[in-house]
Amino acid sequence: MTVWMKLDTGMHRLGVRPEEAEAFYQRLSQCKNVRQPVNVVSHFARADEPTCGATERQLDIFTTFTEGKPGLRSIAASGGILLWPQSHYDWVRPGIILYGVSPLDDRSTGKDFGCQPVMTLTSSLIAVREHKAGEPVGYGGTGSANAIPVSAWWQWAMATVIRARHRRARRCWSMAGKCRLSAGWRWI
Repeated sequence: MTVWMKLDTGMHRLGVRPEEAEAFYQRLSQCKNVRQPVNVVSHFARADEPTCGATERQLDIFTTFTEGKPGLRSIAASGGILLWPQSHYDWVRPGIILYGVSPLDDRSTGKDFGCQPVMTLTSSLIAVREHKAGEPVGYGGTGSANAIPVSAWWQWAMATVIRARHRRARRCWSMAGKCRLSAGWRWI
């Protein structure tokens, strides 16, 4: 089977720690069920923050480990694709930019980078809750119940929609976009 060994260069969610990586790589390289060569993948933790230094450190760890190894290499997702051309090894993994959205928290848009949506997201409604006027909603209370009267006592309704992709969704998007429901366009 083809294997992509995940190297933890700084995201600290998944992967083999750098100090254990060479031994792990050698074991995979000697495994009779693993198609050779072994490929290596990692993921930037802060590619969307070009001045913080974390991405350079991750790139150094990744480059040092993969140098001279024969397999394919991949570390750049959407932020790396847009801001770190030196990280475009054998494969890049576009994520949120496939929807035409910028992964950056600086309020830039996909159009600022020439991104156009090539995918759409569809989902299902799993709950509807009524809220009192002024009641904060969501992470950081960025949404506010104040716009749509529902009844005399409750003043606002909020629907919860299943969304498989949750990484890098930005709080500034609260009430900043629209989605189309069968009843028409609604704020998200």
